[in-house]
Amino acid sequence: MTAHESKEKKILQGIAVSPGIVIGKAHLVDRSRMKIFYHYLVDEKQVEKELARFREALKKTEEQLVGLKNRMPDHIKQHAFIIDSHLMILNDGMLTEATEENIVREKINAEWALSKSVNKIRRIFGEIDDEYIRNRLFDVENVTERILRNLAGEEQESLAEITNRVIIVAHELTPCDTTEMNVGKVMGFITDVGGRTSHTAIMAQALEIPAVVALEIATREIEDGDLLIVDGTSGEVVINPDDSDIIYYQEKHLRHERYKKSIAKTSHLPAETLDGHRVAVRANIEFLEEVAAVKDHGGEGIGLYRTEFLYLRSGGLPSEEELFEDYKEVAEIMSPDPVTIRTLDIGGDKFASDLSITKEMNPAL
Repeated sequence: MTAHESKEKKILQGIAVSPGIVIGKAHLVDRSRMKIFYHYLVDEKQVEKELARFREALKKTEEQLVGLKNRMPDHIKQHAFIIDSHLMILNDGMLTEATEENIVREKINAEWALSKSVNKIRRIFGEIDDEYIRNRLFDVENVTERILRNLAGEEQESLAEITNRVIIVAHELTPCDTTEMNVGKVMGFITDVGGRTSHTAIMAQALEIPAVVALEIATREIEDGDLLIVDGTSGEVVINPDDSDIIYYQEKHLRHERYKKSIAKTSHLPAETLDGHRVAVRANIEFLEEVAAVKDHGGEGIGLYRTEFLYLRSGGLPSEEELFEDYKEVAEIMSPDPVTIRTLDIGGDKFASDLSITKEMNPAL
């Protein structure tokens, strides 16, 4: 009996977010949430000191995010918009200004004040039906955790420091974590939480690293060094597989690699059914930076360009000229293929904290 067979085999099912199959040893990464405690500030002097401490943590967080963006490898530079989105969250009044107001009004420490602000945002996102928008909560949580660590003066393990070929196992990973991954060492990753449209999933796809999320109990069931099989196509994770599992997934991996090579050869050919019917394959995008990837993979247009982000990142209503330039660039890159633009869709189950939109009894109208 081999070493891995001496342990109990378990199979977990999650959400597949980046295709591919890898077999390797588990490396557990501690991404547990910071513990937050309540402190009452007895006088104005302490309040001012706490505001200064919070602003310093924001400044350090911004410097870290800018540094990560500047260090992004060339092959994923087109996804720098994800770091930009975190920088925008960092400057969103619903998070930062609300926290400062909590510190001053309630005379509480920055950590507790920040958690109150995030809880309010969490409740808003909890009422959203749209999975894509709802998954933006992960980004808010990621930024919040970075601020909290900076408030506490704590550093967390960098995935850039990993020296052996491993499969990362974590409760959750941020897009910043995936940006730092050494793809020569990180074979794949799995997390307890996450969604198909989370920015972490987008980064996994960009890096072409097999990934499975929303496993819920992976960090409880897996020990450091356990042998794992991660199937980023089916969402299945096998812990301590037997020899027959290994042989099966090795063969499946070879079939997947052959499939990738075959579709790469035909990705820029016209899409047609066997009876000769022409089909247009188009992509949905949120950011201008995603257009190049659509073109590279043989996309024949943009099926839906979600433009809410243009409003959210501007902190107000963008000018007609700004919108025109953005739309124009997308159209020029995809030309002569069509681009379908969805104009502002905020209200009801979507929100923008800094837009001056009058509250209504029934925003769906």
